[in-house]
Amino acid sequence: MVYNSDQSGQTTLWKVLFEGGNPVQITSNVSYYPEVSPDGSYIACRLQDGNAAAQGSAVVLSFADGAVLRRFKDIPEVSLIKWGPGAADLTFAKTIDGVSNLFVQPLSGGPPTRITNFNTEQIFAFDWSHSSSQVAILRGIESRDVVVFKTQ
Repeated sequence: MVYNSDQSGQTTLWKVLFEGGNPVQITSNVSYYPEVSPDGSYIACRLQDGNAAAQGSAVVLSFADGAVLRRFKDIPEVSLIKWGPGAADLTFAKTIDGVSNLFVQPLSGGPPTRITNFNTEQIFAFDWSHSSSQVAILRGIESRDVVVFKTQ
């Protein structure tokens, strides 16, 4: 199991066996939103490692030692990251002018490919089915109002 913790004074990634045992720190820099690959070899997450041009960038880490294996600049900082079908790519939501769509980023590199064609609403959450043949998407409109209450 991989999780976020601030045991070291900043949010970092830790892992622990499901059977129990002592937690092991994976990252020493600020990192969050971990997603373990289906085969358990890699972790996709957000990482802030002092590289000013890549703060909060999406990375793929080695599960064994936390080494950065790939960094992706085309995945927006605010999007969720999920492993795509076959664990050969990452899926993420990107919002442009208030409309979100899903994109697939191959681990081998190259530009991401858009896989949905929505014209309205934002994507708040998504996940692939176990067979990776379908994706469930939670979409909607974010609405915010300011309300003033008068006290007596």
